[in-house]
Amino acid sequence: MQSIADIYATTLHDQLKQYATWQPGTRVELGDYGELNGDIFSIRGNIVRDLQINLETWQAQQPVSWEYKSAGTQEIRADIPQLPGAPGGPRASLRIVFANESAVYFKAATCIAHGVENYSAVGDAIMRRFAKGMWDGDHAIVTNLFKAGTTTAIVSAARGALIEIGAASGAMASVDLADSTAQLTVNAEHNIGLHIVSRPGLVPLFGLSKIQAKKFWQWLLRERAVHPLLFASNQPVDNAEVVLPGDLLRSLRDRVSTDALDELGGRPLEDMFHFAELP
Repeated sequence: MQSIADIYATTLHDQLKQYATWQPGTRVELGDYGELNGDIFSIRGNIVRDLQINLETWQAQQPVSWEYKSAGTQEIRADIPQLPGAPGGPRASLRIVFANESAVYFKAATCIAHGVENYSAVGDAIMRRFAKGMWDGDHAIVTNLFKAGTTTAIVSAARGALIEIGAASGAMASVDLADSTAQLTVNAEHNIGLHIVSRPGLVPLFGLSKIQAKKFWQWLLRERAVHPLLFASNQPVDNAEVVLPGDLLRSLRDRVSTDALDELGGRPLEDMFHFAELP
């Protein structure tokens, strides 16, 4: 059974093509590096503070908003006319009902994008460290991110799960999850695995880059000198345990290590690897 963390991170990555911060509210900065386990990124440090790599950044001028809700998710609004000076009167609410287990409701409003301006220089610095054995090839780096005005993230734990979000006062005509000044409350919830409601100042989404194999399949299959590796064995030929080409290729492709260069006949580093964005 998938954890709430995996459901949330995998759904948003599949649907929005961005990596989701887990846990929501974790501080994320440009230059953070760490391991990617499935779609969950665990921060281990920052290349500026830890490695003194210069990072020049850019910031978008216009905000964008991100939104996703799983199929069958319903929003039921109870809006009211504004009644100033009527304390204790009716209050606006928003009820979100999930048709399915492991469903996700996500809104990140008024997001400002930030990214690395000197991307090529940063990539070159990482590649130099990698060549000297001073960089873990499994590490990825945050190279763009979105700072949100407000973030709402909800995950259902069962079919029929629901959450009701209410306005803090009767002076609000409707519940606006994008309003960073609104004081919203959770009035009720049932079978909800995660809820972050209209929280300001988070970084809910980001992009990663890392060292990756460069056109691995194409050049490997072109090089005749590499072909004997596909069938290497310490056994006599008549008793040889044949290594299937697909298994060897897959293991080398997945292992980002300078050891692979020696295994493939001492190929230059830049022939096999490059620093690029992760999909």
